[in-house]
Amino acid sequence: MSRLTIKYIAELAGISPSAVSIVLNDRPGVSAETRERVRAILRETGYVPNPNSRRLLFNKSDNITILLNRDMSDLGNQFYVELNNLLVPECDKAGANPVYAFYRLHDSGDVELPQIITRRDTGGIIFLGAPPEPVQRRIIETEIPFVITDTHEPRPGIASVYTDYSSAAYMATKYLISLGHRNIGYLGYDSPLYMRNTLRGFKGALQDGGCEYHPEWVHSSPNSDKLSYETTRRMMKAPRLPSAIFCTGDFIAIGCLQYILQDGLRVPEDISLISIDDIILSRYVTPRLTTVKIDRQELARQSIALLVDRMSGVPSLPEHIEVPCGEIEVRQSVCAHI
Repeated sequence: MSRLTIKYIAELAGISPSAVSIVLNDRPGVSAETRERVRAILRETGYVPNPNSRRLLFNKSDNITILLNRDMSDLGNQFYVELNNLLVPECDKAGANPVYAFYRLHDSGDVELPQIITRRDTGGIIFLGAPPEPVQRRIIETEIPFVITDTHEPRPGIASVYTDYSSAAYMATKYLISLGHRNIGYLGYDSPLYMRNTLRGFKGALQDGGCEYHPEWVHSSPNSDKLSYETTRRMMKAPRLPSAIFCTGDFIAIGCLQYILQDGLRVPEDISLISIDDIILSRYVTPRLTTVKIDRQELARQSIALLVDRMSGVPSLPEHIEVPCGEIEVRQSVCAHI
């Protein structure tokens, strides 16, 4: 027969497309009766799943495009490199073909999209982080399903998978306070939404812990170790130094760490450092970074599941899926303050 679709199988079985996806990928989450009903339909229609090449047969294309900003070079961000590496096997499990493509937002405001998008030769799109508004509008116009992974603020009408970074910031700051730190600085990634969320958690922990908020110790930096090095230099010119600094990302913390050590101070004896992400590099700097773990595996899994659900044409999953932040990976960059 003609190509099967998740939607068609779901209609025959009287279940949601996401339930069909669970059966096709041999995952837990449906009853044995439902699983057997779907398998019976697959047998009757002549489709026999192959464990070595299981494919979900989408309505238009089984390509999933991981769309990146050519100018921002998202794959230069270690967090996104690691997240991307986890998206690829999740695409494979769903029987989809991951394709990398780049968009460009020109100074004029014009959006340049790759041919795989303009020709609609893709079934769905994954963004790593929220793209600029003009890019979102152009993608919406194409009517191609898309999901924003690791957005900092979910928006109505836009499917997204996200982590509550406000809670991660609160957790990290509260941990410093529990160790006796009262004077705590903030070094954040200079994205307005990200700063708003992480500052909310940071300030909330200070308030709940009875600690003063010091604006002179609050700085922002691009997500780069070299640039955060320079930002830390400015912070260290304050008349009085904090006993600890909360950084909103490991790359920022690494640049901060480099400056503090080169300035002749010790970490954690003079200044403790804590951050968010738990990228691989955080385990190999000296001292090793204490950091709040972000579950990239779950971000990848939920993102592909949500996109496949949107691609089915009959969405059944929530529009926004939150992946809770993980535990604090306690290492060497933090100590008690007496």
